[in-house]
Amino acid sequence: MLRKLILDENQIQDVGLKSNGSIKVLSVNKNKLKSCEGFARLYECEMLSLQENVFEVEEPVEGGEEGQMEPKTYAITSFKGLEHLPKLKKLQL
Repeated sequence: MLRKLILDENQIQDVGLKSNGSIKVLSVNKNKLKSCEGFARLYECEMLSLQENVFEVEEPVEGGEEGQMEPKTYAITSFKGLEHLPKLKKLQL
């Protein structure tokens, strides 16, 4: 049984770990997560770490020439999906 899953420092944008009954520690630090969708029903999870998840989006330059774009950096924009984690003791953001 998988008890500890470390997925740090990758390019992960989405997670599909719904309904896992064995993981106690889950670390998904330094990735590109936009939301917490995919973390529901982790019934045994006691520690979830989502630190330093940032992603870039190209957006139009305000007041700039038409078509001129610049990168904007964002962190996780939604915690929707963090549900049914009855044993969660520690959430690191």
